[in-house]
Amino acid sequence: MGASYSNDSEIVSSLEEWDCEEVVEYPDTLPELTKHYYRISEVAEMLQVEESTLRFWEKAFAPLGEGFLCTRRGVKDRLYTKGQIENIRTVKFLLKTKKLQIAGAITYIRKTNMRNPKERALNALMDVRKELQAMLESYEFIIARDNFQHWDNGSK
Repeated sequence: MGASYSNDSEIVSSLEEWDCEEVVEYPDTLPELTKHYYRISEVAEMLQVEESTLRFWEKAFAPLGEGFLCTRRGVKDRLYTKGQIENIRTVKFLLKTKKLQIAGAITYIRKTNMRNPKERALNALMDVRKELQAMLESYEFIIARDNFQHWDNGSK
C-alpha cells in the first residue's frame, strides 16, 4: 500500500513535490481511440486491468461525481468515453505507479481539477477573460489619459 497520511493537506503537500507534467507521462500507451464508446471488456484489455478492478474503481471514485470513470446504461451496461478512459489511466497511474491510496488519489484529482475536462476548459477560459478584461481596462485608461492630455494641451 501507499504511504499513510493523517489529513488531506499532507497528501497534497507530498503530491506537490511531483513535477505536474509527470502525471501525464503514462508508462503504457493507448491505441488510437476511434469509437465514441467502449465496453468494459475493451477498456480492461486496453489498460491491462481486470474488469472487476474497473467496477471497484467506479464505486471507490464515486465522490468525484457520476460519470467520472464510466457512463451507466441500465443496470449492467457500462460505457466508457475517451475522456473517461483518460481518467481511468490517471487513476491507474496514481494508484499503481505512484502507490497512492484511493483517498490520496481522490484528493489529488480534486486539487488539480482533473475531474471534469469541461470544467477545466471553462476555468481556463474564465482566466483568459479576466486577463483580457484587465488589458482592455488598461488600454481604455491609456486612451482616456492621452485624450485628456491632448485636450488639456489644446486648450492652453
